[in-house]
Amino acid sequence: MPQTEWTIAEAVEIGQIALGMVLLVMVPVYFAITGRLRRAFAFPPPVPNGLSGGHLLLMLAAFIAINALLATVFTAVGILPPEPPAATQPAPQPAPPDEAPWPEPDARPKRYVDNGEQDGTGGRAVACGPVAARGQTPPAAMLTDAMQALHLGGGFLRPRSWDQTPVMAAMADAAPGPDGQDDEAARRELGELVILALTEIILIGIGLMLVRSTFAGGLKGFGLRTDRLGRDAFWGVTSYLAFWPICVALAALTQIMLELLVPDWEPLTHQVVVFMTEPGKTALHTILAWMLAGVIAPIFEEIFFRGLLLTWARQASGSTWLAIVFTGVAFGLIHAPYYQTVVALAALGILLGYLYVRTGSLTLVILLHATFNMRTLLVVTLFGDAQ
Repeated sequence: MPQTEWTIAEAVEIGQIALGMVLLVMVPVYFAITGRLRRAFAFPPPVPNGLSGGHLLLMLAAFIAINALLATVFTAVGILPPEPPAATQPAPQPAPPDEAPWPEPDARPKRYVDNGEQDGTGGRAVACGPVAARGQTPPAAMLTDAMQALHLGGGFLRPRSWDQTPVMAAMADAAPGPDGQDDEAARRELGELVILALTEIILIGIGLMLVRSTFAGGLKGFGLRTDRLGRDAFWGVTSYLAFWPICVALAALTQIMLELLVPDWEPLTHQVVVFMTEPGKTALHTILAWMLAGVIAPIFEEIFFRGLLLTWARQASGSTWLAIVFTGVAFGLIHAPYYQTVVALAALGILLGYLYVRTGSLTLVILLHATFNMRTLLVVTLFGDAQ
């Protein structure tokens, strides 16, 4: 019988899943024994606040404006290289009258997949059907660009075609360009991550000022407190470990379904992971990735999604569970185009929302979110993307 050799990363993964499955059973048993299980879904009322939908729109508008302003300033002073011009494509020639408008069914162009080739649509292979015949951008591609434009979980704000994105070029194993072109692309990629980090830091400050003026009790009433930091850290890590087997199962099932429904679909690697594993990366790349994905993004996303959006949705809808599910699904959707993770991250968002409403602690969900992200960063730092 052949022996299976496990890499260290695989052994760690299997061990974490096993530990998570044990905790997934033990935690409900513990709550049942201590009599807390009956109160698991007894949600306390929301903290009195003056939050409105206008405040949320203000946060989104500030995100867009600050990101665009920083990009303009960085480009003007030469820190951020200018956007490379889009490649021009020759106009499509009309088909001869005696030629059929469509090729044979098995010869039709395949469904949208990013392959880094120029096909007259800015680098996208378009979908089958009349849209492809007319050379228009398919709806899925337009949706992807829109999601990229407001990707709060680490995506770049400014919408751009896939072939112009250095990260996507690396994913497609694009051939290196002329001398200096790769260095400029790497500089731009680094500059964009710095801009995103600065934007989220500024938005964290704006969000905290908003909380101080709208929530009874200020930051403490909002759930940012340190008087129970040890307990929050314990339950944050425990909840993460117990949720991990569910996360892995949902991600695997989603990927299987996508591969069955879309034969040509290929999963994308998160841009921060690609950023950390590209040739020529330095310690600055690693530090920036850890700060952005491990610290800044969890604080910013939890302030916005759980602290502000969930609180507003709960008040507007009058339903706690509807608000939890709504913000959880929204949290998963903003992580497109990594479609294989959307369902798993939506489930994570629902867990984070439940914990925030049940405990009233935003500190707990920030620590859980940071643990979730830092685990991936640690694996990539120690083992690289190959394992």
